[in-house]
Amino acid sequence: MLTQIIKNLLSSSSVIEETNLTNIGPVVVSEENVETAPTKVEPQYNDPEVIVLVHEFGPMEDGKVIEVSLQQMLKLLPRVRRRKDAYKRLVNHLLDAYGVKLVIVSRKHGKMEEGRTTCDE
Repeated sequence: MLTQIIKNLLSSSSVIEETNLTNIGPVVVSEENVETAPTKVEPQYNDPEVIVLVHEFGPMEDGKVIEVSLQQMLKLLPRVRRRKDAYKRLVNHLLDAYGVKLVIVSRKHGKMEEGRTTCDE
C-alpha cells in the first residue's frame, strides 16, 4: 500500500486515487535507524559568466587550466570590444577566486595569461 502511495505521488498524472491511510502506524525516528548520507557540497557560482564557463568546461577546481580560443570566448561570452584583453577582468577573477587559469589564444597576438599578454611567435 505504501508503494502505491509513493507511485501516486511520483506519477505525472494529476489524478490521485483514494487510498486508505488508516493502516499506517506512527513513524518513530531515533538516532539508531537514521541513515546519514554523505553530503556533496556543490560550489556556488554567483557570477553568470562563471556559470557559462562551468557549463562549457566543467567545475572550477584549483589548479585547472582552461585554454580557449578568442573566437570561442566571443561565442560564449560576447564583448563589444572583440579583443582578448576585454576578458582581462574575468581572467583575474577566475585566478583569484577559484585558482583557475584561463588562457585565451588569439591568432594575431598569441596567449593571454593572468591578464598579461605573451606572444609565442
